Amino acid sequence: MTKGKLGIIGMPFYSARLENDLRDYDSGLTVKAFDTYTSWYGKASYALHVKGLDLVFSINGDNRKSRAFTWAMKNKVPLVMNWSGTDVLTCKENFKRGDWDRALVDYARHTCQCSWIQEELKEIGIHAQIIQFQYFKVKENLQVPQTLRVLCRISQDRPDFYGMKELIALAQAHPEIKFTVVGADSYRKALPSNIEMKGWVQDMDACLREHLICLRFPLHDGLSPFILESLSYGRHCLYRFAFKGCIHIPDTDVLFKEFLKLKERFQAGSLGLNQEGTDLISTDFEQKNVYEKLLIFLFERQ
Repeated sequence: MTKGKLGIIGMPFYSARLENDLRDYDSGLTVKAFDTYTSWYGKASYALHVKGLDLVFSINGDNRKSRAFTWAMKNKVPLVMNWSGTDVLTCKENFKRGDWDRALVDYARHTCQCSWIQEELKEIGIHAQIIQFQYFKVKENLQVPQTLRVLCRISQDRPDFYGMKELIALAQAHPEIKFTVVGADSYRKALPSNIEMKGWVQDMDACLREHLICLRFPLHDGLSPFILESLSYGRHCLYRFAFKGCIHIPDTDVLFKEFLKLKERFQAGSLGLNQEGTDLISTDFEQKNVYEKLLIFLFERQ
């Protein structure tokens, strides 16, 4: 049981989820998420309570001062930043311009979820430890779908950044395969008939059970929750970044070659569930494993 008062700031969706999960997991921990991004009430509440916190965990990193970080520093509250993806790109640009705050970087401790983000952060003088804060469970009653389908998560506001052009090319090369896009519901150009844009999907469980292959091909990424969730369903993940349980596709040529291998295995009846992926989730991303390591890092290394 952990004794302490933890404040969580940063990306509101993940902050609220982590608050609820940690509260259920450890009854000794007092935990509160503050929406300092979009809510004036959240900002005011954080400003009022920050001096009474034992630690602030931010699900987003920055190398420039912000009010939320400044309040923690002024009140001598330990601060941990978790670096996710886009925040790294922004801070690398800040570093290049010389527009960054060394005092803030040195004051905070830093975490990230994958090796490639860890290496990028080293380029700008930030040394982060790989610590997970999201847990996943291997789903029950998993089956191999009778039809080969491919699922891809694409952002509506930056579809090409997340690999829309490459997805279109892959779909055109395999017109008999259905490709499903979640997240985005439209694209500026006409699409092949075998691409379906579903937008925001409420029932991702049914969606993931219908697709055996999941594709993630962004120009830059942290450790994608879409990939971790897909692995928890035993899906075969084609991922631009080298991660255990996934097929590494660093460029378009490798993407096409690896997809063809999966397609041929499915046609031959030899493409089962991704056992390496489910094994990874059941060990490294099991709830007790994730939260024990997270809370030890947060509270035993102050």
